Amino acid sequence: MSVIHPATGMGESHPGIRLLKRAKVRYRKFHDIRHTFASHLLSQGESPVYVKEQLGHASIQMTVDIYGHWIRTAENGQAVDRLDE
Repeated sequence: MSVIHPATGMGESHPGIRLLKRAKVRYRKFHDIRHTFASHLLSQGESPVYVKEQLGHASIQMTVDIYGHWIRTAENGQAVDRLDE
């Protein structure tokens, strides 16, 4: 019995799936990789505006709604403290 991956329709005989198996790399959907990319950028302190542009979001609000919990706030607080100096 051939297994078809539901997200891509690729079966076990597809060259991409065989390559992943041979390399012992777990299959990931494109959306999962995209989400990981954005999350890592924001957790490392990258600008939400930059991430918005990279993802092609129509608005910064969309980026903040989805990834807001990854935005580093400690540094934001330090920036506000510097304004008081």
